[in-house]
Amino acid sequence: MAGADEGPATAPGNLNGDVRFNMGEGCVPFDYGLDQVTNAAPTARPQARPTTLAKGGTVSFDGTGSFDDVQVPSQLRYAWDFDGDGTFEAEGPTVSHAYPTAGTFAATLRVSDAEGLSDRGVVTITVTDPSATTTTTTTTTTTTTTTTAPGSTTAPPGSTASTSTTPAGPGPGPGPGPDPAAVGGTGTGTGTGVGSGDTSGGALGRTGATLAAVVLLGVALLGFGVAVRQAAGRRRVTPGRAR
Repeated sequence: MAGADEGPATAPGNLNGDVRFNMGEGCVPFDYGLDQVTNAAPTARPQARPTTLAKGGTVSFDGTGSFDDVQVPSQLRYAWDFDGDGTFEAEGPTVSHAYPTAGTFAATLRVSDAEGLSDRGVVTITVTDPSATTTTTTTTTTTTTTTTAPGSTTAPPGSTASTSTTPAGPGPGPGPGPDPAAVGGTGTGTGTGVGSGDTSGGALGRTGATLAAVVLLGVALLGFGVAVRQAAGRRRVTPGRAR
């Protein structure tokens, strides 16, 4: 062993030595694989804040959570595609982007290492339009059942019921009696009728008015007939007078 001082923590140093190994039967060659390191692709871990915003707002993107098996995060390359159209608009581990239009966007981070291996991660951004409003119309149907007595009318809600009444018609006047000078006596025939009808019930009111008129006519004819019969009877039993 020859040298001026102690050897450093990593080779090469300034110490030289001759070493001889005597291999026994139990020792075999072993390959530690120090010259055969296999590189793996990095892992992309994108983050975004906020992920839901109104149009015109800005989103902050962070890719520092990404990692590689050989390189540290600061040695990796970062590229960002903010709307998922395949075009990467910005580079760097942390970036920001404003969204001027509403929609849903698949923001993509591509992370690459020194040997060109890469990985992609996606975070969904939802952009809303506060000016777009939705109007909901609710229709309520109300059913009203009204029971009315015969001969009456109930107006539907929001209208005014009208009622008309047919005044009592005048009864017939006194019927003509026989001529006292001709029959030698006096005779008087009287017929009286009162009729009224309420037409406020539509068809029912009109029917009542018609019946009242028929009754009045019948009563008048009956009175007139009685008067005529009385006059005829008196003519048969009363002696005639000299003219």
